[in-house]
Amino acid sequence: MNKPIKYDIIVIGAGLAGISAAIRAKHKGNSVLVIEKNKRPGGKIETISGHGFRFDTGPSLFTEPKLVDELFELFGKNPRDYFNYKKYSKNCSYYFPSGDEIHLSQDASSGLSELDELQLNTYLDASLEDYKTLGKVFLERPSIKPIEFMHPRYYKYYGFFLSKKMRNTLADYNASFFSNKQLTQIFNRFGTYNGSSPYKMKGLYSMIPSLELKIGTYFPEKGMRSIIDSLYTLAKEVGIDFLFNVQKIESAKTSNGYHISTDVEFHCSKLICAIDHITFYKKILNDSVLYEKYKKAPRSSSGLVFYWGIDRKIPEIGLHNILFNDNYQEEFEAIFETKKTMDKPTIYLHNSSSICPQDSPEKGQTIFAMINIPSEEKITSERRKYFRQYIIDRIKSTFKVDISKHIQFEDYQDNRQIEQKTGSYLGALYGANSNSIKSIIKRHPNTVSQHQNLFFCGGTVHPGGGIPLILRSSKIISELL
Repeated sequence: MNKPIKYDIIVIGAGLAGISAAIRAKHKGNSVLVIEKNKRPGGKIETISGHGFRFDTGPSLFTEPKLVDELFELFGKNPRDYFNYKKYSKNCSYYFPSGDEIHLSQDASSGLSELDELQLNTYLDASLEDYKTLGKVFLERPSIKPIEFMHPRYYKYYGFFLSKKMRNTLADYNASFFSNKQLTQIFNRFGTYNGSSPYKMKGLYSMIPSLELKIGTYFPEKGMRSIIDSLYTLAKEVGIDFLFNVQKIESAKTSNGYHISTDVEFHCSKLICAIDHITFYKKILNDSVLYEKYKKAPRSSSGLVFYWGIDRKIPEIGLHNILFNDNYQEEFEAIFETKKTMDKPTIYLHNSSSICPQDSPEKGQTIFAMINIPSEEKITSERRKYFRQYIIDRIKSTFKVDISKHIQFEDYQDNRQIEQKTGSYLGALYGANSNSIKSIIKRHPNTVSQHQNLFFCGGTVHPGGGIPLILRSSKIISELL
């Protein structure tokens, strides 16, 4: 038997978390191998294309680009030589069943009264302050155990944890803040940013909007996929090795690290899991105890997404758009209690070609249309056809265009496909949901006492999902290494 190939660190998963963790580990002087089951890097940040249209299949919101830039700057590289983006001042357009519209922008919002503007600015200022203050303690360092809160360094935060933001749900806190019910609904929507219900999660998460509405919204000039492509280029330049299309992998602890078996044998001193931790425990580490423990945590929502390339433009559909339904609370009860998508859910529309004209033919347009669904629900073909027509009808009633007559390219993705392609347990987009205070405390940490020299990063572990938090998780474990 051949001797295993030795690396200081092996990373499982070549998504955003895995590549960024590998880059940081390499910067500390380690030899690094990244192992990926798919044929190329990316994870959830993938693409599909056809008939001259290109779509990013994963996340569409890009904030805090400095966290990407940092990875290039570690090696003295100019990020602009690899990766460029634009600031998008118009954050999102919101459309209500009543026909009302609210367009939020960092420069000037529309559809709001003077009182609405005052309340909005006051809310966002508080949101940003919370993010800056609490972020340094809870988002930029390993998760804190409850007993640690007894340490004097945390005394100054006790007032916050006794405030109504922590006593109340996000929805109740928003309702107490805004006199405009439509603004309340808009800010309840930010609960979906970690796949949870604003009617259950704590008002703590009122700090989420500050990323988008105070710090700013950006978009890569070549689409979201260019984040991965540029980081992969950097990783190869600095000497990180990659192994793709690995369909079978096993690991075993040794006295001085981990033995990793694929078609080739490897050994590493330290192992990084950058995939869904539940999938990792079941399929790679074979730890049935931790697998059973963590799979019990209620899952976040998943999504049903349609990708449509149309042969005309609808100028009103910008980069980010929301078509609300008329019973938002019922929608979340359906997702997290009955676990069956309601018949008339809220719709998110994303049009990357409004920023990246190369994503569609000159006279065409891309439409990424998504509804939130329970990760546990199996969407039948009949149900999928129903939601397809429902979304088309809502677009027609809102923008006066029947896109069914203009679709030149079409594809879709649901929770089962997300699970199959990315390894996310049940296709949940953010791992466990944040619907209770216990879920915040019990979110999977970046290390576990049962396995030494094993580290976790990515959207299903601390500090959470979304591009900024994923990049922070890789930074946290870099410091732990």
